Amino acid sequence: MHIVSVFESYRAFIIEKRTAPTAISDLIGSHVTRIAVGACHTIAIVKGGVYPFGLNSSGQLGNGKTLTQSTPRRTDELDHVTSVFAGYQQTFFIRSVGTIEQNEIVGPSCPLKYPIKITKNILEEKLKTGEKLDVIALLESVFSSLNCINQSFLYSDERRFNVGHERSHGVDLDQVMDTFMLIDESYAKKQYVDLIVDSFLIALESWSSKIRGVEALRIFLILPWLSEFTENVSMNTLHKLHLPFTRALCSINQGFGSTLELWWSKLSIRHFRRIVNVFKTAVRVNVKAEKQPVDCQLYLHVLHRLFVINKHTHTIPLETFYIDEINNLVDIKLDYWAKVTRQDPVKYEQNCWTYYPFLLNGAAKGDCVFAEARLKQMITVRQAQFNAVFNPFEQEYQENLNLTVGRDTIVIDTMNQMASLSTNELQLPLKVKIRGEEADDAGGVRKEFFLIVMRKILQPEYGMFVENEESRLVWFSGLPAELCEQDQFHQLGRLVGLAVYNQVLVPFPFPLMLYKVFSKNWASPL
Repeated sequence: MHIVSVFESYRAFIIEKRTAPTAISDLIGSHVTRIAVGACHTIAIVKGGVYPFGLNSSGQLGNGKTLTQSTPRRTDELDHVTSVFAGYQQTFFIRSVGTIEQNEIVGPSCPLKYPIKITKNILEEKLKTGEKLDVIALLESVFSSLNCINQSFLYSDERRFNVGHERSHGVDLDQVMDTFMLIDESYAKKQYVDLIVDSFLIALESWSSKIRGVEALRIFLILPWLSEFTENVSMNTLHKLHLPFTRALCSINQGFGSTLELWWSKLSIRHFRRIVNVFKTAVRVNVKAEKQPVDCQLYLHVLHRLFVINKHTHTIPLETFYIDEINNLVDIKLDYWAKVTRQDPVKYEQNCWTYYPFLLNGAAKGDCVFAEARLKQMITVRQAQFNAVFNPFEQEYQENLNLTVGRDTIVIDTMNQMASLSTNELQLPLKVKIRGEEADDAGGVRKEFFLIVMRKILQPEYGMFVENEESRLVWFSGLPAELCEQDQFHQLGRLVGLAVYNQVLVPFPFPLMLYKVFSKNWASPL
């Protein structure tokens, strides 16, 4: 057989650095039955004879000398060798008395012991036998060891070996999902799940942030499918399971962290969503317990990393990250006010839920927009008051933006006045006056104004939009510039912004695609 030195031989070490295994030509054609390697030496056994080579500074070649031997040569002093073991600079031989038949020494010097692992087939077989103790022994053995967990659920083909930063993680996550589903469907689910949790916590005691290989990151792909992470989760569950799991995840260095993020980015929809749900559940439980963001910073940090990945991969909808309980249990407007004004020493920026907009649903984001608009209105009014006092001759003092329109000419009146308004004027609170009507605008007239003007502008007779008869949705008319001026669309955009700014939401029957474009390229219409 061809013998390959697992480590560099001393000759290769002196002459040139070789990063790949090298065939030893001197032993080609020999029947090598044993091999052992140390730091810089190799021992081969051929028919009970010893053929050492490499560094010999400590006499590790076993030939009674300390001279380096660059090629394998038989050591006459040693024969009848049945087993050989090598340390860093040591070698141990086991010799037999009498004649050695070649077939007596074929095989490893000692039986290889593999880490215990679990797969879907192994667990399925254990469950079918009905031997509960066998299942318990398997689960306890595997999940109490990080090495055993990371050795489990691997692909059966070459993908299990193609592991690295820019390559696969080697884990068959569908098998992971199916295996944990078998546990969930078992009559002893609670006992098995509790056992896995307790065993995993024992395994985490050996966790070190100074991991040596990317294989150690597999636990962050495997464990999220454990039902305890998402079902009936309480604050006690978070402290017992989620927190140590997340601490371990956040402790890895930047290099391995980028590897894990790259693996996350390549996950299928169901597996990526599952990981998101684990940390989303942790945050939701904190919200329900009326905790502050500072109480769940680790979960928020991981969720934000997942959100950033998803922004590039579009694996799952953005709505998957929304936590509705935030809008239901938190006063979003006050939270936003605290974040912006920073008047509350306890509510610093990172301790406000509005600091994490990717968690906020549409209603919560709307409250943020209204709160920001109201704050800006107050600032604008105060600035106008300040200017009126210290610069009385510079400009006329205004506390409101006043629009006067007629019902029959509401579109023309609105467009003409919008074109002449400055940005500062648009930032004042709006009051609408309809000519010939005495109603004071306390909010109702303003809302009616926007509903009427928007409905009329969308009509085909104004030339800006056309309506699809089947869907009843509107789209841009596409008329040439001489028939439909571009400035009209600009003023319409400012008008829409003015409506939102004054806390009036008006229906726009545009296709969903348009809103998606707006959300990606949004800029203030003011």
